[in-house]
Amino acid sequence: ESTTRLAVRRGTYLRSYALAFIEKVCPEIGEENLKAAIQKQNGSE
Repeated sequence: ESTTRLAVRRGTYLRSYALAFIEKVCPEIGEENLKAAIQKQNGSE
């Protein structure tokens, strides 16, 4: 088993190709959940 970590810079726009890559690496997250997690990290809910 191996672990991959991805970092996303807070407060920046996440481009569509970055979203597509993250979804390929971890498809169970989903785009809406990923965006919600990023917004939560930024302090805006």
